Amino acid sequence: MLLIIEILIFAILLVRNRRKSEVRKLVGITLDTAVVQREFTVGDKFNCDGLVVQAAYNLDPTSDNIVDFVVLTEEKLEAAKSNGALNGCYVVKPAMNEVGKKNITVVYQNQTAVYSIAINERVARRTLDTESVSASQAAFVFKENDANKLFYNRSFKARLIQSNDKVKKWYTKLKNELLSAERRCACTFR
Repeated sequence: MLLIIEILIFAILLVRNRRKSEVRKLVGITLDTAVVQREFTVGDKFNCDGLVVQAAYNLDPTSDNIVDFVVLTEEKLEAAKSNGALNGCYVVKPAMNEVGKKNITVVYQNQTAVYSIAINERVARRTLDTESVSASQAAFVFKENDANKLFYNRSFKARLIQSNDKVKKWYTKLKNELLSAERRCACTFR
């Protein structure tokens, strides 16, 4: 009986010594992208807010969540690797001026994980020449970067100006009725 107890104590001590000699090592990383923006438009600024990098280790605690990271371009990441200055967690941002699906690479202690985003085209807006805009309409039109093009403001007044004659007559009649009622009862409908 004493021999069995000594063997058990020896086995327990052996297991404890092995665990003490083992070093906690990173096994891999995974990404939690549940709340990360995945759809962009050409020219948008890259945004990875909400990204969580989950690091898996061989010993307890077996995982950590990493939410602090640096966003770099591919060139800056390569420069940091060549200088040996790669320490921490990095997100490699894509060129945001090209339409299509892009892979976003996340690097943490020489482990990588990837998620994808989509960069879509800008939706073209209806334009009209500056010469075709009358002086009364000019207040309801706003300019964009291109000096030769104007874009309609989609406010109520701008939509009214763009509507057909039947709607304009109906609106004029309604407005006049409200103004005369306002004068009669000394109240304001605005």
